[in-house]
Amino acid sequence: MVRFAGVLFGVRGLESRQDYLYVGNDGKLHDARQETATYDALKRMNDMVKEGLISEAFINNQEENTKKYLENDLGFMHYDYNQTQTIYNQPEDSKTLQAGEKYMAVMVPVSKWNDGKADTFMRFTESWRSVKTDGWGISKAGIGNDTNKLNACLKLIDYAYSPEGTILMSYGPDAFIKKGETFNFNGEEMPVIADATRAELWEKAKGNYTNYARMYLGSTLSFMKSQAFEYQCTTEVGREGAGYISNAIALGTIKHPELALASNMWYTSVPTVLPTTKADNDLINSYTNLTKQFSSSKGDDQVNVMVDLIAKGSAQGFSGADTVKNDYQGASYLQVKEQAWEELQDFYKNLK
Repeated sequence: MVRFAGVLFGVRGLESRQDYLYVGNDGKLHDARQETATYDALKRMNDMVKEGLISEAFINNQEENTKKYLENDLGFMHYDYNQTQTIYNQPEDSKTLQAGEKYMAVMVPVSKWNDGKADTFMRFTESWRSVKTDGWGISKAGIGNDTNKLNACLKLIDYAYSPEGTILMSYGPDAFIKKGETFNFNGEEMPVIADATRAELWEKAKGNYTNYARMYLGSTLSFMKSQAFEYQCTTEVGREGAGYISNAIALGTIKHPELALASNMWYTSVPTVLPTTKADNDLINSYTNLTKQFSSSKGDDQVNVMVDLIAKGSAQGFSGADTVKNDYQGASYLQVKEQAWEELQDFYKNLK
């Protein structure tokens, strides 16, 4: 709901790839937790709660009840990932839809975004794929001066990034693939998944490809992966909705951040990690209120003042952006992150 507030009311940083940070049109880092616009958006969300436009199950933290909203024809919209939600169109879950109904992704709404231009009304999403923060490396201590061992390690890494390795990392072993059958995915011929794989997807993960990949297939290692497997597991209706969005992005109808230093820095995706030192990290970790008051974990003992502001209209001991800057050491946190951001830019500018 916090992320949805950003989409509805034109606030950056609420779907950030690192904390609540985003790059402003001034090229500097900003923290949505320290911006007045964030709390204006959350107040508007609370107004929607009062109007009955947001499910009571969410407000009362009744997660089990929200799962039955579509089945009982109580809700009209979800804000979630297309592939995992459109499984409601599958025959196995046909009881959740009435005759003639389709459950698919729709366009993000038009909102006013402050990208440095006056009255910039547009469709914009901050939710954009980014680089993973983990990876693989070869230990110098483990290799020593053994050239054969080094070459063997390099061969393994090279294979993982080859076309064949990409298929292995995406699909799993050959048993998961129909031998000799391919289909065109984004201009490239990719394997068709085996019938047994599709059956197991439903048996073990109820049609949810993401859970299946994470919990059973294991295709979440930090290597090159194709979405061709995932695409085949998405329902026909889901692919239809995703196609509309893909076309809109290609035509520029929906704008998004870039994984590069954009000419207007506001469109630069914040890095998933910044080159902070151990001393920097220790300092940031000492700002315990900043972490505790904006928890992204579930549980009755977890607190997120943004969620409280949506659900209740207020949060205990919290009065807005100044509380974050001063009482939660947000200003000091941002200073550390900004210094690291500038160092990262300098590194790439001077890279030969």
